[in-house]
Amino acid sequence: MPAMKQNNNTHSRIRRLLPHFGVRAKYATWRRQRTGQSGASTDSLAPSGLSTEKIEEQTPVHSLSEIHHPILLLDLPFDILVAIFPLLSLLSQACLALTCKRLYTLCGHILKDNSLAWPRMGRTYEPPLSQPELLRNQFLLRLENDRWLYCSGCLKLHPPRRFGFPSDSPEHRQCRYHSGVVDLCPCLSLTFFDRLRLEESLREGAFDTSLPLTIRRAFEFSVSSGKRCLMHRCSITYHAHALVYMTMMVFLDVQRLEVQKTYRLHLSRPWRARVGVGPRSDLIFLSKGMEPILLCPHFDLINFLYNPRYRALEPNNCACSSCNAYIAGPESKNGGRYIIFHWRQNLGGPTDTAHWSSSSRSKYGTYRRSWYLEHGDIYFDA
Repeated sequence: MPAMKQNNNTHSRIRRLLPHFGVRAKYATWRRQRTGQSGASTDSLAPSGLSTEKIEEQTPVHSLSEIHHPILLLDLPFDILVAIFPLLSLLSQACLALTCKRLYTLCGHILKDNSLAWPRMGRTYEPPLSQPELLRNQFLLRLENDRWLYCSGCLKLHPPRRFGFPSDSPEHRQCRYHSGVVDLCPCLSLTFFDRLRLEESLREGAFDTSLPLTIRRAFEFSVSSGKRCLMHRCSITYHAHALVYMTMMVFLDVQRLEVQKTYRLHLSRPWRARVGVGPRSDLIFLSKGMEPILLCPHFDLINFLYNPRYRALEPNNCACSSCNAYIAGPESKNGGRYIIFHWRQNLGGPTDTAHWSSSSRSKYGTYRRSWYLEHGDIYFDA
């Protein structure tokens, strides 16, 4: 028994002191052989020219505090990984999931947590989305390295070449386009680079594979007035007094991207088309406690229909003075409870960032809201 204990101590010491390469691999092979041949002597089973005494002589002796052998996560048994995972914070769990394919398979579901999702069009008031205290931004800042930097305009990670001033603080750093995010509808938002890929998709007649999957699923190819377009349909049902159905078509028109929308509204309180008719109480009733239905960052649908400020622009057309979006209509049916109108917006060309920026959600504007959440290709934008 004392001899066996001494051998175990020797092996333990050798395992601690052997270098990571070469000799350690030979020693591991020798130990596996020895496990099945307990009757053989230790030195007789050692690799050629490597007795335990020679190994100890060739290996420099260090104190245990000077030896830092890394523990590889993939070397741990599966059940230990499963036991460790719930003890980590959400951010650590997400980082662990992105370590390698095996851990992504094990932990990748955590990346679908709403706190880490890419924010889409908002509903209620909240601080600006680029603030570092938000959990998603903390996660992206952890992922920053020499290849990826956080953009407070797109709310994603970009390669450093996209930034004019990559050394800026993350909450103020924006890619060179100063682009921001355009909300096409409550369920669909685009970065400037998504816009470029949509344009390429329209030109080629097939989706660019680098376009996020959620955007590809939202659109379908169609033809309108002899032009190829991308069509999207959705409904807005969260407002207590308005049910909205929207059909959107995206065209490539003279090297610029144009969006045309048709809104069909069912209202709980009749809308009166004649100027001066309809008290402001209608607006207060329909808007109180309700999230805005945004046509663009500057126009709220209910506010546009019922606010006397805009009624002087009726009955035909008007344009948003900030982003030049153009509205035609509205047309009233069923005693003012069913409204149809059309909205057209120019998102500019590949080198025209002015139209895009004017149509982007404001970081510090009037609507400081929380946001719908979108999962998919949400972190990196190459």
